[in-house]
Amino acid sequence: MAMGFDEAMLESLRRLTPDLTDDERRTAPLSPLYGKLDGVPPALFYTGRRDPLRDDTLRMAQRWPHDAEVNDLPEAPHGFLHFKLKIGRAACAHTRAWISARLG
Repeated sequence: MAMGFDEAMLESLRRLTPDLTDDERRTAPLSPLYGKLDGVPPALFYTGRRDPLRDDTLRMAQRWPHDAEVNDLPEAPHGFLHFKLKIGRAACAHTRAWISARLG
């Protein structure tokens, strides 16, 4: 039987961090989901419904203390910004505008 994505990710993380327990793997900076977010700057999040880490991205955005923008793109896979796709070019343009607006 094939391993699910979550199980495969956990197994890979265990191989990368053999001296840590699962609880230790849930600490920052290894897992920012569980870290303190005091004093963080505004954040821009992208995820897609084809992204296996979508739930983690949405959880992180919900935890963000202020000024977090979430872009949930229906057709985007994980890492879509690294592919030569129209959606990636549009997201990069939006990112530049988002940063420019915050820098004044």
